[in-house]
Amino acid sequence: MSMQCRKCGGEILKRKYFSRTPKNEGLCRKCINHAIATKHEQIHSITYTTWACMLKRVKDPNKPYLSKGITVCERWQDFRNFLQDMGERPSRLHSIDRKDNNGNYEPMNCRWATKQQQASNTSRNVFLIAFGETKTASEWTRDARCRVGITTFTRRMQSGWTPEAIITKPSRIRAKCETTDAE
Repeated sequence: MSMQCRKCGGEILKRKYFSRTPKNEGLCRKCINHAIATKHEQIHSITYTTWACMLKRVKDPNKPYLSKGITVCERWQDFRNFLQDMGERPSRLHSIDRKDNNGNYEPMNCRWATKQQQASNTSRNVFLIAFGETKTASEWTRDARCRVGITTFTRRMQSGWTPEAIITKPSRIRAKCETTDAE
């Protein structure tokens, strides 16, 4: 059964998306969520924007989510449920992060995270185990025990150095050549 939304003209595909409240009867899911967010003064909130972008992102054919089969759970199709599960976005420095990058957007797989936390949670990261701890190269270079920058760290990893040596052996410091004027 297919109908058109009385507000935006978009197609309403499934009966379960019809609202049970007469006020929202005949609206598509997008218009219902917009009405809910507006009613609760959330339409301009950073949390609402994050939620709306998440929904849009997984449907964008130019993003990898669609090809990987990553979706937003049914519960989170409704902004109120998303807000109840995730709470307000803590700050503009936080965004939604999937703990398992191959998993869906759902309560058990998502958290609010900073860019630094998200950078440590990508499939491109290489992890190094040293001193009984597992960290990314970036995390190790911020560790107080590390004596080198990221470039030297990466080169040492590629050269097959032991983990502890990569971290603790200081970089060679090249002596600057001193020039003397002939007198």
